[in-house]
Amino acid sequence: MARKLRFFLYRDDAIVSQFLEQLEGGRYEEENIRRQAASGGSVGGGIGIGPASVRGSRDRSTGSETEFSLQQTGSSRFSRFHDLAAESEEIQSMDAIDEEIWNQVESGELIEARVNLEIPAFLKSIELASQASALLPFFDVFGSLEGEDGKPLIDPNEMQTVKRQLPAVEQAAAITEDAPVPIVASLVTDPKFKFFVRLKREMIQAEGIGDLEGEARLVGSIQSKVARGKPEQVGQLLPGLLAQNRAQRRRSGSSDSGSVTLRYPAAVVTPVAIFR
Repeated sequence: MARKLRFFLYRDDAIVSQFLEQLEGGRYEEENIRRQAASGGSVGGGIGIGPASVRGSRDRSTGSETEFSLQQTGSSRFSRFHDLAAESEEIQSMDAIDEEIWNQVESGELIEARVNLEIPAFLKSIELASQASALLPFFDVFGSLEGEDGKPLIDPNEMQTVKRQLPAVEQAAAITEDAPVPIVASLVTDPKFKFFVRLKREMIQAEGIGDLEGEARLVGSIQSKVARGKPEQVGQLLPGLLAQNRAQRRRSGSSDSGSVTLRYPAAVVTPVAIFR
């Protein structure tokens, strides 16, 4: 069977290496290979270090020998981890589950699931609004132009409102620039089962966070599960900026849009890799 190649959206190489060290035949960084080329009908060859060792030889009259090393990469290291974990049944498939199976899954277990990834709307709005500063010169230009009705193409009052709110938006964007990206992943086969992950930005391999959304495969470790009847707020998306307490938000009539709340059946997952 041909190997399926992966297009990685996210991969935490440090966690992959830690897990590999705990598996039988685990981590190695180099594979030394020796090849012999012979003439006169003789051949020889060998692979020294690695998951397989093959050697063979026949009498030879003349020939040459070449030695070289293959270096492990992040992608090849993950493939090795995934293969070993699958062979030893260390990964629990979540593609076809029910509540009975879900309740048997424990914290610390490795899981793999086909999921739909969604970035919270609150964060997407900030990402889009943070680009407004680059558009302000264009707003000024269009604000000075008049349409067929003799009115400005852009309402000056609306433009002033954007300018007043821009510092707060830029502050929010600055906070999120280096902060982990929160993702809600719903199981494709049954969306009521949800996983919440935080992606380290330096580990994201997609071009932009918008490219993360959609269907993908998630490999991760269960960190905690939400209990039935006890919704869990998994934290503020912008800690330090949304400093109002709940009473203040109720008085102001604002919602708790800066956080993600999980309800059973859901789990917080430490992501190892996300790929398509």
